[in-house]
Amino acid sequence: MSDAYGGAVPEDEAPSQAPTDVPALVRKVWLSTLGVRRCGPDDNFFVEGGNSLLAADLVSKLRAELGLPLRLQTLLRNPTLASFTRIVADDMSAEQRLPRARRPEAPSNPL
Repeated sequence: MSDAYGGAVPEDEAPSQAPTDVPALVRKVWLSTLGVRRCGPDDNFFVEGGNSLLAADLVSKLRAELGLPLRLQTLLRNPTLASFTRIVADDMSAEQRLPRARRPEAPSNPL
């Protein structure tokens, strides 16, 4: 990311681009990953056609979109749309409340 003058802005100082409507984003990614048009809150990812590869894809997409350290295990333990969305939304809220740790500066001369 760069500032208004083209200079680099450290990642931990960049403004958060996280969407505010987490449930809508989770639902959208869920639908596109499964290739279905509709789903209800009690629909189970695996019953609706999901498998371990699609589950990994869903989690990976949400990690990228939300910037959360989601784990595949979260979906495996919470396979319905409602339960998974609740966990993701709770994680998002917790992440926004925690201060971001500063990364150590890389040495300017690595030799």
